Amino acid sequence: MPLKETEGIVEVSIKEEKEHVSVKLAMAQLGGAPQLDLQMAVVNALKENGAKTVGIRFETLPEEKVNQFKPKEENKPKTIEGLLSQNNPVEFIAIASGKGGVGKSTVAVNLAVA
Repeated sequence: MPLKETEGIVEVSIKEEKEHVSVKLAMAQLGGAPQLDLQMAVVNALKENGAKTVGIRFETLPEEKVNQFKPKEENKPKTIEGLLSQNNPVEFIAIASGKGGVGKSTVAVNLAVA
């Protein structure tokens, strides 16, 4: 989720004499790779623009803000039941053999591109 649209930039303070920038950010889910990626991007951007040191604090984005950016029901992917229902126009063809090396992959690729 973009920081600007979600109002994820909660607080910014600058100590000019120490060339230090402190930032408080809000995210939907804390921990993990997305938080680390955001932290690295913010630190790099601030240091490239003159900050000697950067402090970052994180907090959880309010639930109502997260809900504004969740996909609507109609945008959610179909469940497996919907994918296999008789009303779905998708057709499945199984390619199988009890022996290896008989061209199953070749047949599957040829059917896919046909």
